[in-house]
Parts: sequence; C-alpha cells; structure tokens
Amino acid sequence: MKKIIFTNLLNPISWEKAEYQKEIYITIEDNIITSIEKEPQCFLTTIDDMSDCVCYPGFIDLHTHIYQYDIRGSYKNNLLEWLNNYTFPEEIKVSNTDYAKCIADKMIQNLIYCGTSTACLYSTIHRNAFEIAVNKALKFGLRTIIGKVMMDMNSPAQLTEKTQQSINESIELYKTFDNITNLIEYCFTPRFALSCSFDLMQKLGQYIQNISPYVQTHLSENIDEVKSVKTYFQNAVSYTDVYNQAGILGPKTLLAHAIHLDNTELNLIKKSRSSIVHCPDSNFFLKSGTFNLNKILEYQIPFGLGSDIGAGTNLYMPYHARMMIYRQDNFQINPLNAFYSFTLGSAEALKKSNQIGSIQPLKFADMTFVKQDITYTNPEEIVSKLIFTTNPTDVKKVIVNGKTIHEKD
Repeated sequence: MKKIIFTNLLNPISWEKAEYQKEIYITIEDNIITSIEKEPQCFLTTIDDMSDCVCYPGFIDLHTHIYQYDIRGSYKNNLLEWLNNYTFPEEIKVSNTDYAKCIADKMIQNLIYCGTSTACLYSTIHRNAFEIAVNKALKFGLRTIIGKVMMDMNSPAQLTEKTQQSINESIELYKTFDNITNLIEYCFTPRFALSCSFDLMQKLGQYIQNISPYVQTHLSENIDEVKSVKTYFQNAVSYTDVYNQAGILGPKTLLAHAIHLDNTELNLIKKSRSSIVHCPDSNFFLKSGTFNLNKILEYQIPFGLGSDIGAGTNLYMPYHARMMIYRQDNFQINPLNAFYSFTLGSAEALKKSNQIGSIQPLKFADMTFVKQDITYTNPEEIVSKLIFTTNPTDVKKVIVNGKTIHEKD
C-alpha cells in the first residue's frame, strides 16, 4: 500500500548538522520510505496533510525499564538504596500477571504517545512478564529490543534466579522471540555486575560468541556501586574489565550510564565496539555523577540517549536531550548535538543507521510529527524549539514500520 504525506522535514545528518526541508512529500510503500520530493509522485493516492507539523525521525530510547513505570519520582539520592527501597519491591509485584499487564500497557502506550518509535527495554526476571511486554509491543506497534533480566546474586530471594536456569531461560526466549517480526529483537539482559555472578556472565559470553545478539547492562553508574564491584570481582582490573573478561562486550552491547570510567576502560569499550547509553535525567535524579561526554567523543565511542524509567522521570526524548544539555557543566553542546543523540546517533549505537534514525529512501518508515511553529527555517532554531519548548501533547502522529500507531485530532 502506498501513502503520501505532505509535511516539513527535519533530518539529522551528523553530530553537528541537520537539514530542514519545507513543504515536501514523503512517499511510503508498505513499510519503506520510497521518495522525498517537492512534488507528489502519484496523484491517485490520497495525500495526508501534516503541513502544520515538523516531521522528525521516530525518537529512539536506548535504555528504559518497562516495569518501573509506576515508581517514577520515588526519590533516593543513591542508586543502591533506590534499588532496594523501590525498584526491587516493585519488580517483585510483576510476578502477578494482571499487574504486569497493567504496567506494560501503560508504559508502551506512553512511549508511543511521547513519539518514541524504537525502545530498548528491560523486563524483569519473570518470563511471564517478558512475554506480556512482547505481546503489548506487538499489539501497539512499537519497534522493540527487549530482554528478560538476568540476576543470580545480591538480590531479594523473589528476584534471584539459579544461574543455569537464568541462562537456559534467556537462550530459550532468544530462540523463540528474536526477529519474530521486524519489530521485535531479543536482547540478553544481565542487570549489572553486582546482581550477576561471573559464572552467569561468562556462560552468557560463551553462548553469544558466534551469534552476535544484542546485550544490555549497566556500567559504572554510582561510586558505591563501582567500589562494591571491585570487592566482588577482585580478579578484574576494573568494572569494565569484569564484562570484558566475561566476554559480553561487543558491537551490539549497550552499556547504560558509564559515568565513572578511566582511560583504560574507555579503551576497552572502544576496542570492543560496544556502545554507551547516556541517561542524564536518571543520573541527576539519583545524584550519580556527570557523564564525561568530552571523553566519550574523544574516544569516538558510539552513544545515544535513554530515558531510564523509573529513575528517569519522563518518557519524552526531547526532554532528555534538554537534560543532556543542562547537565554538561564544563563541555558545551548545542541542540543539534542533542537531537542527533536520540535519532541517528542512537541508530548508530544500535548498528541500525542503515534502517532507522533518519528519514531517507529505503529506510523503514519510522517518523514522529510534532506540531510546532513552522515559520522558522534554520535547523538549529527548529530543533532548539523542539527540545526546550515542546512536550508530549505536541506529538500529533507517530508512524512505525509504515503504520500509524498514534494520531491526535
């Protein structure tokens, strides 16, 4: 099926550059963008008039927790205290199927309402909750990279798995759900080093060696966490080295936070071609520290932005771009840099820049339409207004894989 949309297009080109095209026609056939022209290619097709909006590539959220939606705003200024006081008790409740359905429904619908087209999701240790989340993502049409959380130590009894059971179940879910459609990919999800034995991580590393799936975990978010990791893994030179020795770093590994890293760790990440996920709102909320963006750019490590619900407080990715700008005290970045970080930059971190992240022919038709003042013509001014003045109520339409999954009158 062919559809044509008349709109104004703002496209990321690079970290420093974006392009604005006013009053253009985007043609979609099935799930692919086929042309972007000043005149419509076909006059027999009804044209969808979105000329009061700016069309952006669908927003990408590289790191969030589906079942933490209801603990947003539950405050502690320390990661480990926050996990024990709020996160783990909430995740225990997810063993209840009705509760899991309720939270998954709210979370995925709100991701979409906020303009997100692709989300990397952590479930919990519960297989049932994982399957509920996948089914909700399929129902609502969200492009999703998702995994069942793996935890076999230093966790409440209700959230602690047996090591081999955790491995076996994750492998089974990978074989069952990875690429069941072009919208769902499985992501192995060892929560973080403090809740995963080296045995678990090493067995995972051995399994993934030849299949290159996605892996997501947390790294060096909090000073106390880093100290504890050094206590538990004394054979490792650093926190990053724990993952390196276990064999779970790689081109499709996503390392959330990555705040407290030395140069040796940055070299390990660069050499492994792993990517980093910056979560500025969450880092500020938990007083975890300031992301060393200058160093990440110096080492040319791919990175993107994550909302990190529930320490993150908001699912709207332009808000997180705003926080990214606010939180860089000693390194100046501009709105175009921040915009790139939740569009094409995140697609590059996922090794998917040939599929998503910008609106170009032959890419998937993933796009978000935001109602804005369209009298501006300078790309940086338009993006600045997106980041600093819009909110989720301004998202008028979301298209994923060529299908409209959210639309407001």
